[in-house]
Amino acid sequence: MNLEIFNLLGNETKNFVSSFVNELAKALDKGNNMNIGVVYGLDNEKITLLNPENGKEEDIYIYTTENELEKLHNHGIYENIYKMNKLDFYNLYSGQKVQLNGDKCELYNGEIDIKSDDAWYKLDDLYGVLRDNENTNFVVQKITDDKIYLTHENGSGSIYTYKELYPDFNVGDIVKRVNGKYIK
Repeated sequence: MNLEIFNLLGNETKNFVSSFVNELAKALDKGNNMNIGVVYGLDNEKITLLNPENGKEEDIYIYTTENELEKLHNHGIYENIYKMNKLDFYNLYSGQKVQLNGDKCELYNGEIDIKSDDAWYKLDDLYGVLRDNENTNFVVQKITDDKIYLTHENGSGSIYTYKELYPDFNVGDIVKRVNGKYIK
């Protein structure tokens, strides 16, 4: 639409078209933000993603139920919130790739294009730690209503996983991390 025709339109139509164009621009701009990221940190519902294109970290919040969304809102969190399948969320681990689609966070199995040195260095460090932890023994230290807390067999480090994934684990069990999962 050229400017002369646009100026002939009534104010109501102009406002409608302007509003539509602005909303479209926002949607396209949001689409230009990180779409695929690498899980770089996990802290309950807060996930830190690493953008492979520029090496920047971005915190997002995950919910799996409407009740969890309400809790986030009650804590004043209204932005960067994404819904995820509960089982996928419970199985998230550092180094895994996810894709943000609208208001959803989904596992991503495709290739990523690492475009910055900063991203290369951070991912190299992350995957190095993950390699070091593979086939490592962990001791179940504590079990709560929803989480299992583990430490390295040598006593260093502390991580958690979800009780729902490993209901047969008991305090004192020695488990091994294999392919991102824990086995007795």
